[in-house]
Amino acid sequence: SIYVGSSSATGSLVVNSGGGLTSLSGRIGYTAGSTGFATVTGAGSQWIMSSSLYVGYTGNGNMSVQNGGLVQSGGTYFGYGIGGVGTLTIDGVNSRWTNTGALSTWVGYWGNGSLRVQNGGTAVSNTVYLGYNVPGATGTVVVDGAGSSLSSTNAIYAGYIGVGTVVIQNGGQITTSTSYLGYAAGSIGTALVDGAGSQ
Repeated sequence: SIYVGSSSATGSLVVNSGGGLTSLSGRIGYTAGSTGFATVTGAGSQWIMSSSLYVGYTGNGNMSVQNGGLVQSGGTYFGYGIGGVGTLTIDGVNSRWTNTGALSTWVGYWGNGSLRVQNGGTAVSNTVYLGYNVPGATGTVVVDGAGSSLSSTNAIYAGYIGVGTVVIQNGGQITTSTSYLGYAAGSIGTALVDGAGSQ
């Protein structure tokens, strides 16, 4: 496994110029008080994980996939623990993040999570949960711009127990079989679809 930002330290990981990284899992912003930055950029650059990715485990995690980079993980958490803050941005045509296997994607598991897809980027997962495990958990998904897309092969829950927000704008697209806005009692789910071609 790879840890980026632990023990109240700041860590940075860059994969670029067609470089490749393979690991069991990734933890970015692992402990409280730590900050982790991970960037995968450029055509052919990739980070492949056979197990889970945590962005903001209990610290602050920031991840960017851009300029044709690829990240693949099996079970993905943004803002995992209480106090954890995790953000993934997928930016640009041919930039792609794929969540593989049976495990889902949690945007705000106990903490605060954000997933942003823009400028033609692509995100693929099975089930996606926003604001999952406690009322204070918050999750936000933004899909912005023509060609930008999030595909969920199962369902999207915006506000499972916590608070979930979905924004689709400027021609972005989300594809899923089922969507829930506010699932459990007391949860809050909202969605905004704005602009021509947004859906």
